[in-house]
Amino acid sequence: MKDAEKELFGSLLRNRRLEFGLSTEEFAFRIGVDRNTINRIERGERTPSLDTLLKLRFNGRLSMDRLFDEYEEILKTIDNNESH
Repeated sequence: MKDAEKELFGSLLRNRRLEFGLSTEEFAFRIGVDRNTINRIERGERTPSLDTLLKLRFNGRLSMDRLFDEYEEILKTIDNNESH
């Protein structure tokens, strides 16, 4: 995963977390992940492991389908803009 793609994913995750009205610390606590892990993912410094991705589902409240669909749509838009 390229740095820009990690940053995009992190930004989308941050937006979803904020939609829940949660701080990084509160979100991390609720899903059982270290706060620094969430911070690093949101800043695009780390790619989440499969275990972390499953935890990010936040007991089914965070749709991975929605997150990845939005991610893919933005990447397609970027690719289309770069090819023109």
